[in-house]
Amino acid sequence: MKEKGVSLKKTQIRNKFLLLLTYLVLPVTWFRQQHSVIQIVYLFVLISVMTGFIVFLISESENTDICFNIRWFLQGYFCGVLAMLLFPFLPQEAWPFPVIALILVLNSAPVLAMFSYTMFLAGTVMITNAGLPLFMLYFVSGLATIVFFKKLDKEYRFGIPLFLSIMVMITMLTANIMNFTDTIQKIEVFLIPMINIFVTVLLSLLYLKFYSIGQIHKYREKYMEINDQEYLLISSLKETSKENYFHAIHTSYFCDKAVNLIGGDRDLARALGYYHRLQDYIGTKSNEELIEILTQYQFPPDLIRLLMNYQKSAKTITEKEEAIVYFADSVISAITYLIKKNPETEFDYEKIVHAIFQKKLDSNCFENCKLTLAEAHLLEKMFVKEKLYYDFLR
Repeated sequence: MKEKGVSLKKTQIRNKFLLLLTYLVLPVTWFRQQHSVIQIVYLFVLISVMTGFIVFLISESENTDICFNIRWFLQGYFCGVLAMLLFPFLPQEAWPFPVIALILVLNSAPVLAMFSYTMFLAGTVMITNAGLPLFMLYFVSGLATIVFFKKLDKEYRFGIPLFLSIMVMITMLTANIMNFTDTIQKIEVFLIPMINIFVTVLLSLLYLKFYSIGQIHKYREKYMEINDQEYLLISSLKETSKENYFHAIHTSYFCDKAVNLIGGDRDLARALGYYHRLQDYIGTKSNEELIEILTQYQFPPDLIRLLMNYQKSAKTITEKEEAIVYFADSVISAITYLIKKNPETEFDYEKIVHAIFQKKLDSNCFENCKLTLAEAHLLEKMFVKEKLYYDFLR
């Protein structure tokens, strides 16, 4: 009860902080533009309602499997507020708003990013009396950025999404110039938009690099350490249980092959292959004790989350890497059991693998899984082709 109270208090403080941070634009608006009281009240209502939606969406995200780091999202939120404060002092064609959309979508769910971005853009447009055409210019550009970056793959290939979002921005800026400028023959009218595009690309690349260091590759060295067969938690199994040691090695081997076949986070899948039975390996009796050990060895948060989910008797598989480990563990366990029971028997591995996949796919644990049926069939074919490897298990 105490932890819930502390958590609720932190949430209330965060919500108030978001409101106060956003309200910073009101005195700046009054000072710069000398808006009427009615306009200030309208902006106040807009900010209050939109921030309320954002707070609700944050709460929804925290109560579901949508994983985002609230601290990183608040960085994006702060950048949005900063944009409302500073962009009114720049020429309207020079606002690098798509960068704000990029920061928000990388650190939150797409709907949350869209609501936040719309509030910041609408507030800036109202402050400057820019009008609907300029709002649509940056709204469409930001929407394109959110759409193209919402499913950035785990290989972090951002080239195509960035190119497409910039092309949309160029198109919208060009349309805006042609629609509202009579002297399009003069190069001067294109100068500020060209600078805007250059600055947007530069800031986007800088933030993507920063995001890569802080989020994508944050745990790369740790994964390299724990995915080494000589790592303490794995190598110690040689002394305590060679059967468990080789099971971990074989499972991780198949996880590696599977990820190369259908995609996914290779480091995460390999680690799940090694440690999915860690609770049995080290003899812990409670999940709390297991979490304490994983935290002590500084396992990455995503790995801890999936490992704890795997310990549940009634599994609900959501991630592709979980599904890969689930199939690999089941196939290895079934075949090693049959070989141990009847070492001289020749088994029909294709039939065994097919039966395992059919049974698992018919269960309810894959209802919300990101693994597609086509990918599952590819995995089944991969396991069937490993007949020589199964003979090696004898």
